[in-house]
Amino acid sequence: MDNDRFQELVLEHFDKIYMRLDVLERYQLKLDNLIENEVLLKISALFDGQVSHDQRFDRIEEKQASHDQRFDRQDGRLGRVEEKLEDISIDAGYLVARVAELETLAR
Repeated sequence: MDNDRFQELVLEHFDKIYMRLDVLERYQLKLDNLIENEVLLKISALFDGQVSHDQRFDRIEEKQASHDQRFDRQDGRLGRVEEKLEDISIDAGYLVARVAELETLAR
């Protein structure tokens, strides 16, 4: 093989390598566009969904805290009502005993 033929083969081989590099660069650009257009948009949508979920969860926690406060107030009121009913029960017991005593005296 002479020197000229060797140079031709080397140049042909480099041309093939450059063509393959061009193809690879085009595929890389397509992948970059795909990542930018689809993957990043999906990641952004997922992030937005997570933010929305966190905000909703915060609102639910606030409502829960509000309901807990209302429940505690109602529980306190119920305790006072139970105390009053106990007092009324004691007074009613006294009155029943007193009426029974007065009936006994009246006979």
